[in-house]
Amino acid sequence: MSHDVQPPAHVHPPLSVSVVMCTYNGARFLQPQLESLLAQTRLPDEIVIHDDRSDDATADILRDFEEKTRRSGITTRFRINATNLGYRKNFQTALETATADLLFLCDQDDLWHPRKIEQFCEAFQRRPALSLLHCNARLVDERGQSLRMSLFEALDITPDTLASMHAGHAFDVLLRRNIVTGAAMAIRRQALSAALPFPENEWIHDEWLAMITSLHSVVDTDTSMLIDYRQHGTNQVGVRKRGFKEKITGHAVSRRQWMDRFARKLDILLEHLREHPQLASATTLAEIKRRMDHLLARTSLGSHFFARLPVIRAEWAKGNYQRYDVGLLSAISDLLSLH
Repeated sequence: MSHDVQPPAHVHPPLSVSVVMCTYNGARFLQPQLESLLAQTRLPDEIVIHDDRSDDATADILRDFEEKTRRSGITTRFRINATNLGYRKNFQTALETATADLLFLCDQDDLWHPRKIEQFCEAFQRRPALSLLHCNARLVDERGQSLRMSLFEALDITPDTLASMHAGHAFDVLLRRNIVTGAAMAIRRQALSAALPFPENEWIHDEWLAMITSLHSVVDTDTSMLIDYRQHGTNQVGVRKRGFKEKITGHAVSRRQWMDRFARKLDILLEHLREHPQLASATTLAEIKRRMDHLLARTSLGSHFFARLPVIRAEWAKGNYQRYDVGLLSAISDLLSLH
């Protein structure tokens, strides 16, 4: 008779962890980031690193790191791409290579705080329905000195937005704008396939993963600052606090440029959902179309005040400014043709 003790039915086995990093000419900041991965209170089971044909010392640093991780008992999958793939395709192939339950996206120039993996694992373990989690970050300069601002502050993420995320309304939040940063996120591997393949343009891989996952599963926010998010001149994607004019017009680029691009993103999203109809209900598709139509209405506004007024009035009556923008402020911005 076996005397093996079986865990209670409600206890889930521990989740395995893959850290997925993509590198390109990252030698300047790479070593501290790698060291922070090995300083975690909960070490990763696997580290996947795909280098996109760096021509600096990145590959040499990674080879030394590969040997160090293997001595620590961590499975390491390091490869140099045959050709330069670009960051979208590089992250896709690296994520597809990873084998663990949880996939942590990792940039080459940040610094992870010691409890990042442990804290994320606790959340995923506690909430089996949770498929994607992202956290806050401390913004630092190229020397690692604090910029005295968090990532969420720079992105103007409000308490109402956080409450919506916690209440399970991530799709509604992300349909307004993306708030998920890849360097601060993890996703269950089983949720990855719904987002493949990544679009070749417009969408950044992290916002695409967040949007697609929000369509069929739970996406949530941890307000803890669990990484130092380094800001420097060569960031692929960086953040900064918006000034007053940007808050009025909406974005650092012109309002029209941002909305044109967002409309193109939604068109790509709708095409993906036509190919994967199981991901979205008719109601969800209608909501995406409504959002796109509102963007197109705003970008098609004429130059004359009295030509703009009826369109703005109609969009206000539909509740679109209130639903997708910042209400009266956005309507006034359109009325005065602020750019």
